[in-house]
Amino acid sequence: MTNQRTISQINQKIENGDANIYTAEEFKKLIKEGNTPSFDEVDVVTTGTCGVMSGTAAILNFIVS
Repeated sequence: MTNQRTISQINQKIENGDANIYTAEEFKKLIKEGNTPSFDEVDVVTTGTCGVMSGTAAILNFIVS
């Protein structure tokens, strides 16, 4: 393979069930264990956040004279 892939190529691999998909945790574990996958071995790395965290913020302003 080349060092470039289009989204449609990756989507086709996903539809065919041929894609190599890792969670961020799995990917980090492979690297820590010295089993770093090559570019050709990885199609997707998934990440995510807790729904409550995204878009939630608190701003506290304490005025001290």
